[in-house]
Amino acid sequence: MNAMNPWVRGFEKASLGLSLVFLVALFLLMLADALLRAVGIDFFWGSEGGGILMAWLIFFTLPIVGYQRGHIATDFLTGALPPRARWILLLLGHVLML
Repeated sequence: MNAMNPWVRGFEKASLGLSLVFLVALFLLMLADALLRAVGIDFFWGSEGGGILMAWLIFFTLPIVGYQRGHIATDFLTGALPPRARWILLLLGHVLML
């Protein structure tokens, strides 16, 4: 890949930072929704806020995915597994996707 323009690199870092904030907020919002629903309290911001946060999360990560021509992945689980277990997990994932 060619050297990135400093402006593009700055935009990428800012977008990833905002996406991380939105992802954590989305997780906390969904967790609060699930816990409050379990005790019988209506929490309307769970679904509306989750949809809004998901839209912003996609809005800020989509340019990065398009620029890098790849997907943002979290491979910490498969990276921690031994090679044989990693192979089995990836195979099961492909079978499920079919």
